[in-house]
Amino acid sequence: MKSKKEFLSEYRSKHPEIWVYLVLELIFDIVGAIIIIINAKELIGYHSRYDEPKLVFFVFLGLFFWILGLIFLCLIKRLESNGNQEYEHYLITYSTNQHSGTNNTWICSKCGNYNENIRLICSRCSEPKPYAVSQQNIGTTIANNWTCPNCGKVNQNYVGTCGCGEVKPR
Repeated sequence: MKSKKEFLSEYRSKHPEIWVYLVLELIFDIVGAIIIIINAKELIGYHSRYDEPKLVFFVFLGLFFWILGLIFLCLIKRLESNGNQEYEHYLITYSTNQHSGTNNTWICSKCGNYNENIRLICSRCSEPKPYAVSQQNIGTTIANNWTCPNCGKVNQNYVGTCGCGEVKPR
């Protein structure tokens, strides 16, 4: 199974337009900022009405370039969001295909995401794994309790079946 970093790196390599958008966003933002700064400075300090319309035009031209940069930034964010959604889909597909019918996954009760059994919190919403055994309660386990081999919940000795349906080992 791929980590999120590996998956998104592969996703970006399949979508080279993200780099084009990034370069265009930087160019438009820099050019727009330069035009605005130069002309706004002259407009503020200039006292002649003769060149004022030209300076106002260039300030608005700079704003136009800056807005184009923001549009490309939005395109980048949308591609990144699509990459995150595809990663979530990959996790669900991987979990259902690779671990279907086994005890290697658990389903988050909050968001329904499939998680590997070794995870103590949901990879999507950070909800704690139901009945997860943490380092804190391992040391406090009493001899009269038994730990479910399926979900890790510590049950009282008189309980014959865990809440997950696993029967107490003999």
